Amino acid sequence: MLSAHAQPARSADLSRSLDTNILVRLLARDDPGQIAAAEAAVSAPCLVTATVLVETIWVLESITQAAPGDLAGALRLFFSLETVEPPFPEQIDWVLDRYAAGADFADLMHLAASRGAETFLTFDRKLSRQAGKSAPVRVETLGA
Repeated sequence: MLSAHAQPARSADLSRSLDTNILVRLLARDDPGQIAAAEAAVSAPCLVTATVLVETIWVLESITQAAPGDLAGALRLFFSLETVEPPFPEQIDWVLDRYAAGADFADLMHLAASRGAETFLTFDRKLSRQAGKSAPVRVETLGA
């Protein structure tokens, strides 16, 4: 999938950030003309932002028939590259585990982004159930 000759540099020099289309090329392998350039882009230290990751999942769910578990596995492999810094590195495994189990990816990223808060408020009862007991923030369901 991706070349292994990357330079180790987690959190060291993150002067470059990737766009959704680079991740989609690498994971979907759908444009041979752009794959080599995308692989070269991740051979040096780079950051994946939360918004890019949410959009990447949305695109991949739209253009592929891949199951959440397969997409989570592909992202886990991608984030194992020493040159790639994921958003919320301390929560990314939790996000990918819960997504593979069927939770909504964007909702999980909202929770990961809220990790400094005491409570995440929502009307979404399903989110509260899907977050599970190990969520990075307590989920409180409001209302009627």
